[in-house]
Amino acid sequence: MKKYWLILPGLLALFLLFLLTRGPLSLRRLDDHPLYVMHYAGDYAFDDYLRTGIYPDQPITPVETDETEAWGCTTFAALSMDGERLLGRNFDWYADHPALLLFTDPPGGYASVAMVDLSYLGYRGDEIGMFERAALAHAPYLPFDGMNEKGVAVGMMAVPFGNGTLDPALRTLEDVEIIRLVLDYAASVDQAVELLENYNVRFNPEVPLHYLIADAGGDSAVVEYVGGELRVLRNEQPWQVATNFIISTQAPRGATASCWRYNKAFQALADAQGALSGPQALTLLESVSQAGSFPTIWSVVYNLTSGEVSVVMDRNYQQIYTFHLKRTDTP
Repeated sequence: MKKYWLILPGLLALFLLFLLTRGPLSLRRLDDHPLYVMHYAGDYAFDDYLRTGIYPDQPITPVETDETEAWGCTTFAALSMDGERLLGRNFDWYADHPALLLFTDPPGGYASVAMVDLSYLGYRGDEIGMFERAALAHAPYLPFDGMNEKGVAVGMMAVPFGNGTLDPALRTLEDVEIIRLVLDYAASVDQAVELLENYNVRFNPEVPLHYLIADAGGDSAVVEYVGGELRVLRNEQPWQVATNFIISTQAPRGATASCWRYNKAFQALADAQGALSGPQALTLLESVSQAGSFPTIWSVVYNLTSGEVSVVMDRNYQQIYTFHLKRTDTP
């Protein structure tokens, strides 16, 4: 028995090291917005949730916010053969919402990196103490945009209307949970669309969403839900843009949409024929960023070719946080 007592401190130290580097205790604050980064290497049981419809531990109850105003997000894919494949996104919302850059590596799924609005887990701008991190275990279920190891990236934007599919034979996921579905299990845009065809989606009625998905092979698609129907609009050029209107109904030709941010991003990508560097992508995001009541909280560029992630907070484009997700090229 004595020898077990001798090794117990070592086991506890190893367990603490795991928590500090690969769990909620790995949470690290990077700036004053605040932006945090966390590595979640364990199993958050998303595969069990897909099978049973039951959340692990306890259900996620996002904190309610006033969502009667539309978000002002901008997302684009730059997919030229002459440059690296990128997905860039501005998330425009309430300025006091803290953000998390979350790395996950689930068993049976793809490793990924995603941005999370922590206000939906009950956090605000105050420091998250050591004993206030239990809700972070649910962060993998609330990605707002992200990229996986296969070079598939996805971002969401609010739209004026949208109705999720209601097939009684299919399981229903929440609006941002389908982003997790894509990140964990899709190695291409085609696979992402196939996955979405096998689930219903339920939107917050105040803020329905649509999605832009892109992959390292140069494919992209805007995914929308209109009248209970899944609509997929694939890229016809080596670029694609989505903001805050239903593209499948408005069907803009070039930079002729009702949204100035869409037009500006589309024209810049058309002029470049979809060939942007990472810094150029951030410059484009800066040009369509917003101040005011719903400012740009974060700008992020996912490099689908290299796995690099560049994050800017609060429109401070002089301060770029750079991270890397190891890419794997085989399906």
